[in-house]
Amino acid sequence: MKINAVRMTTPIEEKVDQKLKVRTGMVSVSDGKSRPIPVQLHLSMEVLRLQKEEPLPPESKPQNLNAKERMVQIRRQKVGGLGLSIKGGAEHKLPILISRIYKNQAAEQTGELFVGDAIIKG
Repeated sequence: MKINAVRMTTPIEEKVDQKLKVRTGMVSVSDGKSRPIPVQLHLSMEVLRLQKEEPLPPESKPQNLNAKERMVQIRRQKVGGLGLSIKGGAEHKLPILISRIYKNQAAEQTGELFVGDAIIKG
C-alpha cells in the first residue's frame, strides 16, 4: 500500500487528544496497480486508520441540509437489529454519531437517516 501525500486533498492536521498526538487529513492511497483513491487518514502512536469515503447516490442525500432536529422512528428487525452502527458518546466526550448504515435493514429502509447524523435521544 502506498500513501501519496503529494496529492493530498487537505493538509494533515495535528491535534492533541488525551495527551496523544493525532494527525488527520485526506490522502490518496494506491496498491501500486490501480488508481489512487482519496481516504481519510487518522494516525496516532497506537492506531493508523484509513477510511474510504462512500459517496451516496443522489436519491439518498438528505432533502433539507439545514434541518436542526428531526424525529425518526425505526422498528427493530429480528435479524440485523436497527441496521446501523454508532460512534462517540459521553465517555469519549463526543456526540453519538451514526457511523454506518447497513443495506436493506431497518435504518436504511426509513430513508431518513444518514452517516454523520447525531443521535440526540434514544
